[in-house]
Order: sequence, then structure tokens, then C-alpha cells
Amino acid sequence: MRLFLSLPFLLIFFSLKSQTIVTLPLSDSEFCQGAGLRVPFAISGPFSTDNVYTAQISDSNGDFSEPTGIGFVYGFHPDTIDAAIPETMATGIGYRIRVVSSAPNVEGIDNGIDLSIIEKPVVTLQTIDSLCLGDFPFDLAGGFPVGGFYSGPGVDAGAFNPTTAGLGFHQITYSYTAPNGCVGTGVDTVFVADCTLIIKKEEMASRIKISPNPAKDQIQVENGGLEIKAIAILTINGQVLSKKAVSGKNSVHTVSMKNLQPGMYLIVIEIGDERLVEKIVVK
Repeated sequence: MRLFLSLPFLLIFFSLKSQTIVTLPLSDSEFCQGAGLRVPFAISGPFSTDNVYTAQISDSNGDFSEPTGIGFVYGFHPDTIDAAIPETMATGIGYRIRVVSSAPNVEGIDNGIDLSIIEKPVVTLQTIDSLCLGDFPFDLAGGFPVGGFYSGPGVDAGAFNPTTAGLGFHQITYSYTAPNGCVGTGVDTVFVADCTLIIKKEEMASRIKISPNPAKDQIQVENGGLEIKAIAILTINGQVLSKKAVSGKNSVHTVSMKNLQPGMYLIVIEIGDERLVEKIVVK
């Protein structure tokens, strides 16, 4: 059986010790998995200027024998810690939160009432992979559970507009609020391409060979019998990083990748008046 003591009594009792920490009442007694919260606390006595105050949460029985840190703050005399409930914390109704210090090592008194951790919904999103710049807006779908809403570049009232979003990769977020009030999110990526650059792509792609991909220092482009005029490297947003003219007589062309940061890029291969655009990865 737990002993419930009033906050004034606890403050008076702990003021008799050299250093004390008392966790003050929280804004709520029910929190979703992954939720952020502010942990207010009061201290008395001298603490070191390099002290770290850490907010800890107990297990679902209020036991702090193996606590989980949920936030910390440095400072000489702070009064609040910005914390977050772990996404993976098990649901339960008997949690407590306390604040501890490092210099000196003081274990503070907990918040004084049981806290509930409630389940955050599992949310997924799988939408269209790619669109052409200039395509008509389309209504987003693929978010589960149904009943949520979409957000991100080029998204308005649940519809994605490729022209508004612009070229490149765009992260779309689907948010869903469960009946218990907890919010979950799912994300997916849509690629918007300038399809005027991709002429006869299937035919050319079957003949042009790009290797290695992923690449590190350089890539090689085999022309497959086609006359390549130029090779350009672009960011995923269409910014030209390098471009060089090449001799159509050579069957293999080498392109340096040494100055590029790891990530995804576009390679544009000019063949006559046509262009082949492919994604490449630098590792």
C-alpha cells in the first residue's frame, strides 16, 4: 500500500536535508507513447554548477529499481525538464516520474500520483511512387487506419500537386488520431520528375549501362552503341553539379564522384537531342 503525502509536507520534510529534489505536479496523469511533456521540479540546498538533472520514469508498478531516462537539463538552478515518453514504453496505469541529480547524486521524490501510459496507434502510408512535373493534382490515398489527414510539400486539402511541390523527392506525412486521443504518423516519398527530359527512356536504358551503383569514387557509363554527347550530375532537386562533353567514339566514359557527399543524385546522359535520366547513389 502506498503512502500519499501532501506536497507542503514533503517540501518541509525534504528541506531538512542538505540537498533535495521534489517533482511537482504534472500537467496531466495520462500520456501517449512517444508524447512530449514538461517535468517541473523544485530543489533546495547547494548543487554543483556542472550538475545534470535527469527526469526518470519508473516501471508500471512505480518501481524505480531500473528507471528509464526521459529528459535532462544542465544548469545551476533550473525548474523544468523537457521530456518525452519512449515510443516503446509498455502501456500501464502505475507509472511515476522523478528527477535525480548528478553532482551531488540525489534521488528526488516522485510526482506523487500514478500515471497512465496509453497506446499510440500504428500508422502506415504507401502512396504513388513518382509523377511528372505538370501532372494534374490527385487525391492522396494509402494511409491506414483510414480517417487521418495528409501533409507535406504540395499537399492541399488531401491532394498532391506535383507542380506546386516541384522537382525532386518529397516526404508526405499521414497523421491519424486514435479514439484514445493518441496520434500516430506514417511517411512515404513521392518523386516528381521533369518527364520532358526522359525521352525514349526504356529503349535507351536497356542499352546504356551505369556502374557501379551505388558508387564511391567514380562511375562508368557504357554507351551500348549509342553516341553520347554529354554527361551531367545533378542534385535530386535538379541543380547541376557537373557536366562534361564526351566523345561519341568512346564506348566507355568515366565520371568522377569524389567531391560528392553520400546521398542520392541524378545522372543525365545526352544522346543526340534526347536525354536519359537515372538515379545514382553515392556511398
